[in-house]
Amino acid sequence: MSELPSSRIDGATTLAALLGRPVAHSRSPLIHNAAFAAEGLNCVYVAFDVAPEAVAAAVAGLEALGAVGANVTIPHKAAAAALVHTLTPQAAATGAVNTIAFRREGGVCRRIGDNTDVAGFLAPLLPLAAELAGGRAVVLGAGGAARAVLFGLLGALRLGGIGVAARQPARAATLIASVAPAP
Repeated sequence: MSELPSSRIDGATTLAALLGRPVAHSRSPLIHNAAFAAEGLNCVYVAFDVAPEAVAAAVAGLEALGAVGANVTIPHKAAAAALVHTLTPQAAATGAVNTIAFRREGGVCRRIGDNTDVAGFLAPLLPLAAELAGGRAVVLGAGGAARAVLFGLLGALRLGGIGVAARQPARAATLIASVAPAP
């Protein structure tokens, strides 16, 4: 396992982060820092446990610190969508952001929000699209990742039916209503 040596962290080190609650269990810092070291990048990835009421301040703080971007996890994906200047089509359709890129040009920083859950979920299924056509699927959960999965299934596969099961049936119903086509 490669790690970023602390001697390489200096005034030119670039920051990337994970925002969520909880994050102490996350393997993301280990994975990202190993990748940065393997590529010889002077970048460090840190997980920040952020309370829901502090998400806006955390995103603004990362921008002020010159961070290149952040991953966003539970429970902040929906809140992050409201904190960016531009949403990719996947983020707009799901109402959830799991990746924020900070793009700086001419002294101005733009926050771009994306949802990579859609592509990540669909990648292994698309080669099987013909075999899956007409089949049925069940989405477990009604949170941000479930919304991305449902969006992906509806847009990419010709399934015969999709169900949603969640611990809170009202949240499942809200999710279904939010993606159901208008009559």
